Parts: sequence; C-alpha cells; structure tokens
Amino acid sequence: MSISFVLDIALGLIFIYLTLSLLTSEIQELIGTLLQWRAEHLKNSIEILISGSKKNAKLKEVEDLTEKLYTHPLINTLNHEAIGGAASFFRKLAAPVVSLVNQVTSGKKIFKSTDSGPSYIPAPNFANSLIETLKLPELAHLITISRFERFKQDKLREVLAIVHKSGFGESGRKPIIEELRELKNGVEEVQKDFQEKRSSLPVCFDRIKAKIDDFIANCETLDLPSEDNRSKQRFLQKIRSFQRNYFVDEEKKVFIKKLKPSLEEIIGIIQKNKELYEEFEQALQDKDNATYQEIRQLIDMVPTSVKESMASLAKRIQTTGDSLEEDMEQLSQQVENWFDSSMERASGVYKRNAKGVAVLIGIVVAMMTNADTFNIVHRLSKDSVLRTAITQSAESALVQQAATDGQGPKLRETLEDSLQEVSVPLGWTETNLRQQQENSWSVPYVKRVVGWIISGIALSMGSTFWFGLLGRVMDVRNIGRVGKGTSETDKRSRSI
Repeated sequence: MSISFVLDIALGLIFIYLTLSLLTSEIQELIGTLLQWRAEHLKNSIEILISGSKKNAKLKEVEDLTEKLYTHPLINTLNHEAIGGAASFFRKLAAPVVSLVNQVTSGKKIFKSTDSGPSYIPAPNFANSLIETLKLPELAHLITISRFERFKQDKLREVLAIVHKSGFGESGRKPIIEELRELKNGVEEVQKDFQEKRSSLPVCFDRIKAKIDDFIANCETLDLPSEDNRSKQRFLQKIRSFQRNYFVDEEKKVFIKKLKPSLEEIIGIIQKNKELYEEFEQALQDKDNATYQEIRQLIDMVPTSVKESMASLAKRIQTTGDSLEEDMEQLSQQVENWFDSSMERASGVYKRNAKGVAVLIGIVVAMMTNADTFNIVHRLSKDSVLRTAITQSAESALVQQAATDGQGPKLRETLEDSLQEVSVPLGWTETNLRQQQENSWSVPYVKRVVGWIISGIALSMGSTFWFGLLGRVMDVRNIGRVGKGTSETDKRSRSI
C-alpha cells in the first residue's frame, strides 16, 4: 500500500467530512439562535456570578436582581432582534417549539420581561447597570447631603456662639446677626446647588469660603456704637480664627473627606451595619420620600452574596478622588474585572456544552445522510475513479477558496458544486445500502451505527479544522510534484 494511495483516501474522507461539517455548523447555529442558547447561558452565568455559586443561582432574590439588570437600558438595548415580516413570521413559527423546549429543560420562561435577551454584554455595560441598579450613587449623594446639613448647622451655631461671647450690646449685635442671616442664606444656596447636583463638593467649599470672606469684610465695615468697638475687634479676631480652622485651602480635603462617604461606608449601609444604617435612617426626615423607599427596598432585596462581593471590591479601592463620580468610576472598573473573569469561565463552560451538542448534531447529520465512515473508506479504497474525482474536486475547492481571499461562505457553494459532479458514498440509495450490507459485521447494523458515530464525532470538529487539514494533506501529496511552501497552506487554513 503506497503513501499516495493512503493520502488519496485521506483526502476523500476529509473532503466529505468538510462538506458535512459545514451543514452541521449551520444546523447548530440555527438551533442555537432559535433556542437562544447563548443568551440563556449568559443570563444563567450572570445569576451564578450574582449568587456566588451555582447552587444559589435560582434563589428568588438573585433572579429578581438579574431581571432588574436585564431591564436596565444599558443591557436592554443590547437585545437586537431581526425586524420585518419574514423575521416576525419565523419567530412566531418557532415560538411553540422554543416554549416546549424551555418547559422540558427548565420548566419556566427564561426571559420574563421580554421574549429574548442579549447574547453578549460588554463589561462596562454590566458594571454601570449593576451600580445604578443598586443605586449606589444616589445612596452616596443622600448621605453626603445629610452630612452637609449637619456640617452647616454646626458651623452656623459656632459662629452664632462667637457673636454671643463677643459681648455685643443689643444695638451692636443686631447688624451682626443680620449679616449672619445673609451668610446662612448663602450657604443654604450652595447646599441646594449640591443637593440638585449642580455643584461638586470642592466647588461648594470654595463658594462657602468666599461667602465667609464676604461676611468678615461686611462685618469689618459695620458702623457699630462706640461701646461695641472692643466687642467688634474681639469678634473679628475669633471669626478669623474660625475661618483659619475650617475654611482655608489646606482644609478643603478635610472638608470633602468629612462629608463624602467612602465606598466601604456605602456598602456598609447596604449590609445594614448598625451605625451606618442608623445614619441612613436619619438622613431623611420624610420617610415617604420616593428615593428613600426605593433604596430601602433594594437594601432588603439585594442578595447577601452581592453585598459581600461589592464590599470586597470596595476594599481594593483607594478613595482619593475629590468627587463621588471618581470613586464610582473606580468601583465600576473593579466590577468590570470581576465580570470579565467570571465570563471567561462561563465561556469555557459554554464551549464544552456546545461541543457536546455538536457531537449529537453531527451524529444526527451522519444518520440522515447515511455518512458511514467504514463504508466511505471501503468505497474510496476500492474505487480508483471515485478517489481521483474527489481528489480533483478537493484541489479545485482549495484553489477557488484561496482566490476568494478567505471568504468563508463561498466554500459551501464550491463544495456543493463539486459534490454534484462526484458520486460520493452518501445517502440512502439502493447501491449504497447494498454495499453497506455486503461489508457489514456479523451482527447486523452494528458496523453502520459505529460508522455513523465516528462520522458524527468528526463532523463536530468543525469546517475550519477539516479545511486546514485538507490543505496540509494536499501539500504533503503534492510535495514532490508542486513546489508549494507552508505559507500557502497557512493561508488556506485561515481562509475559512
């Protein structure tokens, strides 16, 4: 048995596998699209990520939070369905089948609020959706507003105490109090701008500092009774000391740190840390406030695993930013890394599952086309005309595919045209069945079934594998006749 003879048989077998593997891939892609395998696997993976384990992935609070994430605009808008009459018709046609499969496999509808879901979610979309769904920015802003209010009240009381301790008479105290009232109104205006997110904490500090400067300047120019001159000097001395203690540029970071909660504190509120949660409870006097109620409900529904994961991520962050937005960006980056590492593992699981499905579909395709590997090899070894025809068809397919500059869809058309010109040992024809029967084992049909299984496993390996192998075997066959380098082989193996 010559090397050339073995290579011709191998070429014929690979050529047939290549053709049928294209069909197998298309069937798998169609079934996967109809049953939304990728989208379903992605959602299940996110539930596992949120719950911390596969065992807890179907807990109600986990499913509820996942559903909230999927209704978020950053994720919901990723779900693109084909539009048009034909697309709608096929969706309606496939709906009963999809529903039946879902009931058999999981017993419930996978996507509750929509008929389908995205098959891919970028990490930034997930991170921002999770942070916004948990309302961490709103919670942080709410606590900062509360601390701002306490800070304002404490400092205004301190200034008022300085006024009283300075020993002003009734007529001297009145204009000072009037200026203090103006200062209070100015600080409240700054506070309102921060509350409505029109101003950041650093800007608020600078504005309050400027208003205190104006307050001191106005007090200096007040025309008070002569008996209050010493009180006025004493007051100005103390108020300047107050300003140096709290409202100079060196104190800006202290001001921000006092008012802005750290990420660990925010997560601590979600975890219902006693001291921090009490601060949250006291943050709003109006317990009917919509934001308060929504955040409180979220705190109750967020799974413990998410709270623990977010706390762990928050500990990695050095919250040195001057704004809450900068801290949230750092947290978002940590969530992205957490999501990416989880999706890498999920992708590996999906590929293994897809490989198993590909084997089953490959066996079904082999049975439908009666692609019995034993019979194919037997026919190729006995029929020199068939070997030559398939070899020529394979070589022609390689040349035409290389000419299309790697356009994969052209390969299927080329192979179909080639198969129409060659009488391959496939199908349920009388001749093919007779030859299988003549060369069967002692137990009827066993050899045929084993041949189908071998073919099915081969088809599951994919057209890219078989096309690359076809090019390499062809190069080995032609190495003595045609001077082709490995670069051409590599080019062909990448063209699909």
